[in-house]
Amino acid sequence: MSRQDHVSSASITEAYYLKLNNLPPHTRREDLEAFVSRICEVDRVFIVPKTGQGWVCVKHKHNFHRAYECLHQAKFGGRTLLVAEHNKDGPIFIRVPLSVEPDNPDRGRPDVPKATISTVVEAMEQPATNKL
Repeated sequence: MSRQDHVSSASITEAYYLKLNNLPPHTRREDLEAFVSRICEVDRVFIVPKTGQGWVCVKHKHNFHRAYECLHQAKFGGRTLLVAEHNKDGPIFIRVPLSVEPDNPDRGRPDVPKATISTVVEAMEQPATNKL
């Protein structure tokens, strides 16, 4: 299971997220990490199950350039990878595993509270108060 999370611009965080498309159906995180680690230091990798999508996170601009060169239209598992580099200049949304903490300082917006189903239900059950 995964959820969508906001990732701040790499120009602020120095954590560069390269979103990937066209991954082979049974890609393992370890295999993708090993593929990119030949070229640069990899911080994190996530594969969105059953979608052909995922991302690779690297720290620092020099690793970003190396990772992009490694992944851009690379052959991986018999497929040509498609890479989005939008995070280098701006915020993006990525899929993350449910086990990832939302207040990770490298990602997301910790100042924005995360809603869960139970907090939404609780809020809906509260009587409306109009204070004018």
